Parts: sequence; C-alpha cells; structure tokens
Amino acid sequence: MSATPHGLHKALLSLLVPMMVVSGTGNLTTLAQASDRPANVVRVTHQQPEDQYSSVLSEPNFQHRDRHHRHDIPVQFLGINDLHGGLDTSGKAYIGGKIYENTGNVSRLAAYLDQAQRQFRHVHLSRNTFRVQSGDMVGASPANSTLLAHEPTMHALRAMKFQIGTLGNHEFDQGLPEFNRILTGGRPGKDADKLIQRYPHLASKMQEVVANVVRKDNGKQPYGYRPYTIRTVRAHGRSAKVGFIGIETTELPTLTYERNYKDYKVLDEAKTIAKYDRILNAKGVKAVVVLAHRGVQNNKTSAWGNGVDILQRVNKLDPHNNVGLFVGAHTHMYGNALVGKTHVVQALSSARAFDDTQGYINPKTGKFSALETHVYPVLSAKADPKTKSNRRVARIIKDANRRVAGKINAVIGKAASTEAIKQASTANGESPVGELVVDGQLFEAQKNGL
Repeated sequence: MSATPHGLHKALLSLLVPMMVVSGTGNLTTLAQASDRPANVVRVTHQQPEDQYSSVLSEPNFQHRDRHHRHDIPVQFLGINDLHGGLDTSGKAYIGGKIYENTGNVSRLAAYLDQAQRQFRHVHLSRNTFRVQSGDMVGASPANSTLLAHEPTMHALRAMKFQIGTLGNHEFDQGLPEFNRILTGGRPGKDADKLIQRYPHLASKMQEVVANVVRKDNGKQPYGYRPYTIRTVRAHGRSAKVGFIGIETTELPTLTYERNYKDYKVLDEAKTIAKYDRILNAKGVKAVVVLAHRGVQNNKTSAWGNGVDILQRVNKLDPHNNVGLFVGAHTHMYGNALVGKTHVVQALSSARAFDDTQGYINPKTGKFSALETHVYPVLSAKADPKTKSNRRVARIIKDANRRVAGKINAVIGKAASTEAIKQASTANGESPVGELVVDGQLFEAQKNGL
C-alpha cells in the first residue's frame, strides 16, 4: 500500500467500493474520477458524427458500405470496459449529451453485442468482428459475482464470446494468481468457501494481452500473457493483419496492496505502446488497436484524461505510429473523440454501455483507411422491448443469484430504527451509508486485532 495521502485515499476507496456496490448504494462513476485527472486537454476535431443514437440499427453511416472503400477490408471492434462483475446492476448512462435511465445487465449487453455484430455482417458480408475489453472485468463487484470469486462474470464473458482483453487494477485485488485461475477455469484452493468450491470452473477463452506489466525476476509478462496479439482479417480474396496491444495503468501501486504487485514492474504506457507499435510494424502489422486501462473523456469541443496524455506522448515518440484505435477504461466515463489520428473511446462501466467501432483496412498498405466510433447504451427491456435479452447469459445471472441468496439474505444485525440509511451527505459532509460501511470495517478490523 502506498504511504502517500493519495495512496491511502485510493486504498480506502478500494475497500469501500465493493461494500457499497454490494449494498446497491455506490456511485462508481463519481468515485473513480479521482484516479484519472486530466494532464492535458486537447481540442476535439469531430471528423465523425456525435453519439445521438441509442442503437446501431439507427446509426446512419452503419447502414451501408462506403463505396469509396469497396476494395478495402471491413472490420468491427466491439468493446467494453470496467464491467466490475456487474451482472445485473443498472443505472443512468450519460452518452453524447443524452441521459438513458435504467441501463445495464449483461444479458442485455449480450443481446446488443449480438445485434451490432449481425448488423455489421449483414451490411459487409464480413466476419471480421473482434470483441475486446480493456480491464476491470472483476473487482468492486456485487455479491452475485464477489461471493462466487467472480466466476459467474467469467462465464458471462465466455458466453458473450469476448476474445481479447487486458488487465485493470482490479484484476490484482485478490492477487494475479487468483485472477489467472478464474480466467483459465482452474480449481480454487481447499480453503475456499463452499459456494466457490461448488461453482463450475470454466475457462473464459479470452486471450490476455498486457505489454507493460513484467516480472521483476525475468522481465517477461506473467502467466504466459503476451504483450500483443496479431489477428488476420480477410475480404475480396485479400488479407491484412490487426495488432492488439494491452496496457495496464501505471497507477497500479496506489490501487492495490503491495503484496499484489511487488513481483512486477509496470512500465511507462507511452513508451511501451511506441515500442510494440514498431515491433508490430516490423512484422507487417500496420493497423494497431490499444486496449488500455487509462481514461478518456470529452465534450463537444475538448477531450482529456490520462489516455489523451499518453497518446500525445506516443505521437511525439513516434509521429508515424499506426495506432488507429484506443479503447480506454478506468474512469467509468463516456469518451468518443479523435486525438491526432487516433480514435479514442470509453463506454462508462458496469455493462451500461458498449462501443462499436467500424471501418476499413487498405489491403495494399495494411493501414486503417477509415474508422468511425460510437458508444451505445444498454437499454432495459422496458425501454427497448423489441431487443430480447440473451437467454444463455440470463441463466448465468439467475444461477448466480440462486447460489448466493442464502448468504446475502441472512440477517446479521438490525438497525436501531426504520429510518432509511441514505447515501446523500449530511450538512457536515458525512454520509450515513458511508458511516455504516466504515463502522462495519472497524468492527471486523478490531475483532481481528488490527
């Protein structure tokens, strides 16, 4: 744990957030903002439409193939970030100046991802779709994920066919060995809770890429993770390659306990991106996507966040880099902008939204010839009854809720009065629910002699 005030603040948040989320009172968006204040602000050059549509089926430029790119290879990237085990949570989504109510639930997310992929396939007659995530899939999670060691979340990601992901800070919450266990479907230790022991252990089938986390003893990525991965796309009898680079936040040492990161170095994000972009370029990969656990945010005129700062530094280190898309995370905010020549996007958190990037790769140059990014809300069944929830993912949620019901519904204490315990701060700046959480932590700490 960092000894700095900032480190202590972040450590307290890492303890408070899970309890507040389990109780349904936490505002992850607000809490997360403290970790990613903008270093630079850049003017947005809107070379693409703003996000004014709630569905990919209404997006004007996604309804037809661009005749100027009829000889190019179409590609699609469907992304999420900061799921935080939010299997059936819901909340407001602020996207492109609009507010959507009661968004979320991974069975709804799964349905919208399928819808977006079907639409892309129908328009382009192409299967060049990649489902990606940029970290914090687990941790600071509700009980139906946390009490089952987040394995229901891994089941949901597997069912949604996510292919490539990177590490966020919360993947280190229980130590990287434990995250790797649930990622690969390994069995828990004999001391694990019976709920966890009895839950099915399945590999997520995601490839983990992280370029800037290396072991101190050998300089290699842990657990056989790769710094990047290369995938081939095809159309019109031609092919091209796409490279995916994974990036962890360098703030990791202030966001988890020392025991969880002491064996690793977290390398500079910009230098790492520039390094592996050059390596990919030497391998003939000229279309590069960065999955980064770093935040981006924008309004109609400006973009900011650590992700923006990183990209500006990458452009200084290598003005000729081929990074066309930067899928951000960590701050739980809405982001969709163009920083230099790179599209940056971030889709809130907890399955309330997803991003859909579509475009083309020139098979002669191997470079992106066009990209357009959008963020869409995950609407409730009431708001969009025509889009049916994914039944397979819905069963995963139902099963998880059934398994944890006995534990979360057990009475462990009673309030002194029937008055509601509210999140809103009092006149002296204190939050009743915050005091309840801290009092509970203090009780447990004292009981254990801390």
